Amino acid sequence: MKTIDIKSNSRILHWAFYIFLFTVLSVGSVYASEDTPSVLSTNQSEKKTVKGNVMDEYGQPLVGVAVQVKGTSLGVVTDLDGNFSFSIPVDSRALLFSYLGMKTQEVSANKSNYKIAITSLGAYKDSLLLIFTLCSSVPSTDISALY
Repeated sequence: MKTIDIKSNSRILHWAFYIFLFTVLSVGSVYASEDTPSVLSTNQSEKKTVKGNVMDEYGQPLVGVAVQVKGTSLGVVTDLDGNFSFSIPVDSRALLFSYLGMKTQEVSANKSNYKIAITSLGAYKDSLLLIFTLCSSVPSTDISALY
C-alpha cells in the first residue's frame, strides 16, 4: 500500500482548498465589499487598513484563508502568497482567520500589520492520509471502488 507524506504535498492541498473556497464564494458571496455598511461602525469614514500574511505551522503561505471582521460580513481571502489587505472600521474588536482543516484563530484588531500562523487539526491530517492512500491504491480505470 502506498502512503503519501502530507508535509511534502502541502502545496497541493493548499491549492485544492483554494479551489474549493473559490467555488463556494463564487456560488454565494459570503464576504461583503468595503462599501457595505458594517454592523460595528457608526461612522463609515472611520476606517483603518489592516494587512498581513498567513502561513501554516511549517512556515508555508496559505492560499485562500478567510480573514473576517468578527461580528460582520466584511472580509477577504488571502492571495497566492498568503497576503491580505483590506479596510476595516476603527472600532473593530477582532479578526477571524479560518481555513479548511485548520483551527480558526481569533486575534485582536488593534494592529495594522499581522503575521499569523495557523495550526492544523490533527485528526484531519489522518483523514487526508487515509483518503490519499485509498485514492492512490485504486487503479484509475476502477474509480467505482471508492463508492
